[in-house]
Amino acid sequence: MRIKINKNKTLSTNIQILLFTLLLITILLRLIHLNFEDYWFDEINSFWLSDPTISDKNTYIQRYLNPGQPDQISFYFFLKYFFKVFGYNDIIGRYFSFIFGCLAIPIIVYSSYIIKNNSSFLFLFFLMSINSYLIAYSQEVRVYSLLLFVSSINIFLFMKLIGKINQKSEWYLYLSFCFSSVLSISLHIFAFLILISEIVFLFYLNYINKSARSKLIMTILISFCIALLLNYEFIFSKYNTNTWIPPIDSGFFIDFFFSRFFGSKIMGFIYLITFIYLIVKFRHLILYKNKNLLFLFILTFCTYLIPIVYSLIVRPILIDRYIIFVLVPLFILLTHLIWNLKEKKIKYFLIFLLSFSTVTNTLIELNFKKAEKPQFTELINNIDNSISKNITFNTNMDTEFIMLSNYFLNKKSFQEKNLKIIKFNQINKITKVWVVCYTPLNTLNCSTKFSNFKEFKSIKNKSFHLTELFFLSKK
Repeated sequence: MRIKINKNKTLSTNIQILLFTLLLITILLRLIHLNFEDYWFDEINSFWLSDPTISDKNTYIQRYLNPGQPDQISFYFFLKYFFKVFGYNDIIGRYFSFIFGCLAIPIIVYSSYIIKNNSSFLFLFFLMSINSYLIAYSQEVRVYSLLLFVSSINIFLFMKLIGKINQKSEWYLYLSFCFSSVLSISLHIFAFLILISEIVFLFYLNYINKSARSKLIMTILISFCIALLLNYEFIFSKYNTNTWIPPIDSGFFIDFFFSRFFGSKIMGFIYLITFIYLIVKFRHLILYKNKNLLFLFILTFCTYLIPIVYSLIVRPILIDRYIIFVLVPLFILLTHLIWNLKEKKIKYFLIFLLSFSTVTNTLIELNFKKAEKPQFTELINNIDNSISKNITFNTNMDTEFIMLSNYFLNKKSFQEKNLKIIKFNQINKITKVWVVCYTPLNTLNCSTKFSNFKEFKSIKNKSFHLTELFFLSKK
C-alpha cells in the first residue's frame, strides 16, 4: 500500500497509525533496560545536586563547588522539582531523562514535516526512534535528553519564524523562541552554537536576498544577551577551569563522532559517507533553493567548526554529548535529501542500508547488553549483613563520600538490606566494616588505597564491574 501525504497537509488514517506505532517503538526501546544499570559517578553527582530535601540556596552552593561539570544549574533545579513531585530514589531519576528523550523525537519529526510534507519525516521518525545513542542518553540522569528536547524546540521555532518572514508572525512565537534560546544555553553552554548558527544564517540570507529580518535578528541578540547575563558566572568559571577533555587527534577528522552518534565504527562510516554524498549531490538545492536546508547545514557546520577551532587554538573542549543537538540537522538533512533522490535504485538502496544496519546494530546492543557502569546493586546484594551492617567508602575526598552516601541511602536495594553508613570519624568505634571501592575514584586500583583503615585487616573481597567490595576486621 502506497503512503501519500494529502495536499491539505491532513494526515491520512494510515499515516496516523504509522506515527502512533513509531511513537510506541520510541517509548518501548527507551523503557527496555531503563534501570538495567546503576549510576555513573556523573549521574551520582546529578542525583546529589538535585536532592529535594535541601534548600534551593544549598543546591546552588553545592553546584558551584563542582566546577568540573559542563552543565549549568538549571538542569539540577528541573530534576530537583521532578523528585519533589514523584519521589527521590535512583529509579525515579531515570524517568526524568526518559520523558524528555521521548518528547524530543516528535518535535524533530514535525520540524522535518514543515520543510516539505513528503514521507521523509516518517523515515526520520523511524531512524531516530531506534538510534542507540539517543536511547542511551534517554536512560542517563544527566542533562543531555533535556538539552536535546529544548534545542529541538528552539530549532523548530526558528524554522517556523523564517517561514513567516514575509507574513505577520505572532508575538508568542518570538517570545517562545527567546525563552527556548535562553533556556537551552542555561542548560549547557554549547547551546550558544545554535544561536550563533542562527545569526550566521540570517546575515547570509540578508546578504544574498537583501531582505530585512530585523525582528528575528533582534530577538536572537536579546536572547544571546539575556543568556550571557544569566550564565556569566558559570562561563567565567569554566574559562578558568583546567579541562580533562583530551585534545582532538587525527582520528576525529575521519569520523566526526559519527561512530558514537550511530552506534559503531561501521555504522559511523555508513552514515558519514551517505551524508557527504548527499551534501555534495544536493549542494545547489541547499545553498540556493531551500532556506530550511541551508540553515540546517549551517547549524551542522558551525556546531563542528567553532569548537574544533577553539580546541586547536586555545584548549580542548569538544565531546560528542556536548553537541547532541547536532543530531537534529544531521537526521533531517539525511532523510530529506535521500527522499529528493531521483535515481530510485540509489534512493531505495540508501533507505534499506540505513534502516537495516541501524535495526541490526540496535538489536545487537539490546540483546547482548553488558554492564558498562559500576555494579553497585550487585555489590550490595553480596553484602552479608549478618556479619556486619556497617558500610563505608574508600575515598579521601569528603565530597565524594557524601555523594556516594546519598546515592546508597536512596537506593531501594540498600534500604532493603537495612545497612548503616559509617563516617570516617566513626571508624574507630567499630570492629567490622564493609568497604565499597569505586575503582575510577581510586585510579582503578582499590587494594592499595586503605589509608583510612590502618587498624583493620582485609578478611575477604569480591570484584564487580568498576567496583570492589572488601570486608575488614580490626587487627
